[in-house]
Amino acid sequence: MKINIILIILLLSFSNLVSGTVLFNKKFNHSELEMELGLYYLPLGYIIYLSDEEIPRVDPDSEKGVYTYLLRRFFQPRYLVVEVSTYPLPVTGWALQRFAPAFYNRARIKDINLIESLTAVFYEPWAAALFLGNLAKFKPKHGRNTAGKAYIGLLVCYGNYYLKANQAVADHWLEIEYKLKGELEQEIKTLAWSFRLGTRIHFNKNIKDTLYLSFFRDRTDFNDKRFSLIRNTYYELRWDTAFKKKKHKTAFHLIRQTVIIGKKFPVELKKRDKKIAFAISTGIVWEPYPAYLGSLARGLTRHDITFIFQPKVEF
Repeated sequence: MKINIILIILLLSFSNLVSGTVLFNKKFNHSELEMELGLYYLPLGYIIYLSDEEIPRVDPDSEKGVYTYLLRRFFQPRYLVVEVSTYPLPVTGWALQRFAPAFYNRARIKDINLIESLTAVFYEPWAAALFLGNLAKFKPKHGRNTAGKAYIGLLVCYGNYYLKANQAVADHWLEIEYKLKGELEQEIKTLAWSFRLGTRIHFNKNIKDTLYLSFFRDRTDFNDKRFSLIRNTYYELRWDTAFKKKKHKTAFHLIRQTVIIGKKFPVELKKRDKKIAFAISTGIVWEPYPAYLGSLARGLTRHDITFIFQPKVEF
């Protein structure tokens, strides 16, 4: 059991070492093909220009300025993105639960399963998506090495499976959301953010349809070791509300609230060109009402809580 727990902790630490890394980007006339590598998110996207303009580049030094630039183009979609994606770590959680149940169960400490804690906020093994909106790539004023992009627009996603506690449930689902999202990577800092408002419709009658609102922000400043609530922090908040039409009115009730907070600790190495930060994120997924009906709700009670524990190392 101790060996298995250690392996899970190592997996938790490694899980964010590779995130948002561009594997390749191929440009064509009025389009691009791009694939990113991440253990949580592995997308392949085809970007189609709807105008003669190439993707603009903005200065990332002002985080507020990036938001302002995109929000001003809220109603001016210039790009269409067709994407397929998978979620390797959640799929691994499903595979361990399905094909190595003994190992999966040994990752439990009292009532907490570490594998489930690692994959608790992911509910699908794969998805196909269509995005219509605006994109912007980052270009600093002073020529520093910078990678990343941001976008705002309407996103429609589809999948045919749903992950419930790392078990695959057959379910054709459709998700529609409006989002503002971005990722920035520089030599001395990284920044990722996401603001989302949307709805998910399930065709499996035992899974409730939901409206959701989420906020996510993750910032690392390798050269700043002072305590701050903005720098070297991680925040993720999400509210899922189920809705159902009853006669001439619609009933709403909160079924899931996710709160994750993390802190990062940069470490100065002897080699000045090497950057490293240790981080730990903790949180809970609180379900005041079950998100399921019928056979999927069997064994569930009100006010279920899943604890989240995610240590990691960033370079």
